Parts: sequence; C-alpha cells; structure tokens
Amino acid sequence: MIRFVLTFLITFVLWILFTLSLGTVELIAGAVIAFVVALLSHRVVFHKGAGRFLHPMRWGAAVMYFLVFIYVEIKSHLDLAYRIITGDIKPAIIEIPTQMTRDSSRTLLGNTITLTPGTMTIKTGSRFLVHWICYRKDERPGSAFEKLGRVIAE
Repeated sequence: MIRFVLTFLITFVLWILFTLSLGTVELIAGAVIAFVVALLSHRVVFHKGAGRFLHPMRWGAAVMYFLVFIYVEIKSHLDLAYRIITGDIKPAIIEIPTQMTRDSSRTLLGNTITLTPGTMTIKTGSRFLVHWICYRKDERPGSAFEKLGRVIAE
C-alpha cells in the first residue's frame, strides 16, 4: 500500500509542477491520472532494489550525463550537417564492447547512442552493434556515456 501511495504522490506532484496550475479542474484531472498511473505502475516503480536510484551520487551523475549528452548532441548535429553538405559519409556497422551488466544501464547507453545523430543501436548485450554514418577509428559512439551510465544505473 505504501508503494501505491508514494507513486501516487510523486505522480501528482509532477502533474502540478508540469501544469503549473492549482485550478480545481486541473487538480481533479491530476488526481485521477495519478491514481491510474499509481495503480498500473506502483509495483514497477518501487521494486526491490529501486532505492539505489535515490542515492545523491546517482542524481549528480544523471545531471552530468545530461550535460555531456547535450554537448555531444550539438556536436553530432553539426558534424552530421557537415557530412550531408559535403557528402563525406563512410557508413559502417561496428561492434562496441561494454562492461555494463544490468539491462537498465545497457538500455540507457543504447538509447543514448541511438538518440545521437548519425548513429543507431542495432543490438545490445555485452557487445553493442551500432550503425554509424561516418566511421572513425579513433572514436566510438557512446564512449563519453559508459562511465556515467554505470554510476547511474549499475
């Protein structure tokens, strides 16, 4: 029961923060939606071991991950625009080994690689298969994220 109540409260507070309204209709809608979300997901949100995500070091790493992601994202957009304009494209499917063991950390890394322009994760596991629009021997997609991803999700 406590997991349901906590999930409801977190969802309801997020609703209020996102809508920025304390009107009666918005509060009722938020309560109904928070109730449904809590009913469907309280066992998933607060499962055994979920408390590890509350550690402040993980939150700091998540902020750093986001900042690094924004930097890499901008750099990749500019690089991809350059490649499209000049036609300098050397596509390849590469294999990237990873030391991540949890599904959550592998999912985080795979999604980050796919969100970066010019790359797409094809397969995850102990080795990722990634399609890369311009292969470079001295780099590998996702290298900036693996260490922070391990701190966040391992």
